[in-house]
Amino acid sequence: METRPIRKHLFFMYAATLSALIGIHGCHSNEPYSTTNKDTHDSSTEDSVEFHPVANWTRETTIGQIVAQQPQTARIFELVGIDYCCGGNTPLGKAAKENQIDQTRLLRALSVVGMPKADGDHRNWQTADLGELIDHVVNRHHTWLRRELPSLIETTNTVFNVHGDNHEELKEVAEIIERFQAVVLPHLDDEERRVFPAVRELIAGRPPADMADLLGEMQSDHDSLGQDLHRLRTLTKGFSEPPDACAKYREMLNGLKSLEDDMHTHVHLENNVLLPRALKLLN
Repeated sequence: METRPIRKHLFFMYAATLSALIGIHGCHSNEPYSTTNKDTHDSSTEDSVEFHPVANWTRETTIGQIVAQQPQTARIFELVGIDYCCGGNTPLGKAAKENQIDQTRLLRALSVVGMPKADGDHRNWQTADLGELIDHVVNRHHTWLRRELPSLIETTNTVFNVHGDNHEELKEVAEIIERFQAVVLPHLDDEERRVFPAVRELIAGRPPADMADLLGEMQSDHDSLGQDLHRLRTLTKGFSEPPDACAKYREMLNGLKSLEDDMHTHVHLENNVLLPRALKLLN
């Protein structure tokens, strides 16, 4: 079953709704995107409206920069299947082209979602203290993985034992989750034992001699974990339920989707926020 057209359809519905809410009309697939503050359309069919791109985002802005500046834009990238964590260095235009998404509509939707919210729900980790960011990553994301992975492995093995004869892909799903835990838990320990203390020393003006190597190792581990997450999504056809799915099967799919969601946010914060800020201090 092909899921991309469904995601694209949902994305355009979402973008259209967002546009309507702030008075943006006429998202033509062939219109050029302008970084000026006004888009002009044919007055015989549409009214001219003001359009304010956020932070001067363009087709060359990387996915990671966009989500780092406005975390709520992650929802758009999730909806259209664009990787914003391990793929954070990809320019927006290239990512849109690879996923067959209209660049103008994508920029419009991102700009609408990216408008600052009055309630201040989203923490700006670009400006927050780096020590606070480290505490957030450990307390929220490291704790989540250590708590949830053992039960997810147990659930996945149960589903494989019950449904494996009819779903041969479940064997690989179970193997990936086992491998994922075996890799990610030592990775978390290493970050807490070596990488994060080194960053705190860097903040204090005492950068360790191997600081750059530590940061590079962290990003390399993330790339490997990202490949496993992508494979899980492929094997489960976007975490969609087969006709014979039981309650345990659905629990497994929900758990896998939650793992992907948490890891996307987790790796994004480290790759696209913590890493660039630490390298800037180092240089």
